[in-house]
Amino acid sequence: MEHHVYFWLKQSRDNPSDRSKFEAGMSKLTESKTLESGLWGKPAATEERPVTDHSWDYALSFKFATMEDHHAYQADDPHHMAFVEDFKNWWERGNGPRVAPRVATKRLRRCLKAAKALVHLVSAGGIWHRPCDTIHEGPCAL
Repeated sequence: MEHHVYFWLKQSRDNPSDRSKFEAGMSKLTESKTLESGLWGKPAATEERPVTDHSWDYALSFKFATMEDHHAYQADDPHHMAFVEDFKNWWERGNGPRVAPRVATKRLRRCLKAAKALVHLVSAGGIWHRPCDTIHEGPCAL
């Protein structure tokens, strides 16, 4: 089960101190026990193209072994609860699909191994590539 979220921070939080705190919070999320793997990143300064989106500030991509693990993460994971409590007023918007693809997961793994410079959003129409200058791996690498 894949869980992808993109965050657009409020302008008032766009400073080095707050970004550092937010990044520490994202890193802490990757320590959640229910995750099979997790990583986060921010947009890279790549060429603007119709298939890329540079508008977001941070993205995370988590993989759960089961839907139950995902539900546990959403319901009562201490890292997730602390992140939401600490940062819920920091973003203008955050969005992301929750999907359970088999073929797309294999493709995503291949893409991440081959090009660690991309964050991928799995959608009904395939895999969207969103440029990312840094991929931060959690306790389990893809």
